[in-house]
Amino acid sequence: MKWIGIIYLRTGRLQDATPLLEMAMKIAPRDPEVLYNLSQAYALNGQDDNARSISRRLEAIDPNFRGLAESSKDMAISK
Repeated sequence: MKWIGIIYLRTGRLQDATPLLEMAMKIAPRDPEVLYNLSQAYALNGQDDNARSISRRLEAIDPNFRGLAESSKDMAISK
């Protein structure tokens, strides 16, 4: 589920990616890859509040996760 969601996200199938990544988060709520990709899906869908919320969860779990600093900066700019 996680990997299919990530593949959909990377190929621009946001409407398909988001629910799969949400399900993956319910299964593995502390998986940094799931949280990062779900925050990206939310951001690309214009769900900025959800994206920031998930990014904060990711930061609490793994503050050094690759891409987190850059995506957090992008979300702050888009406020």
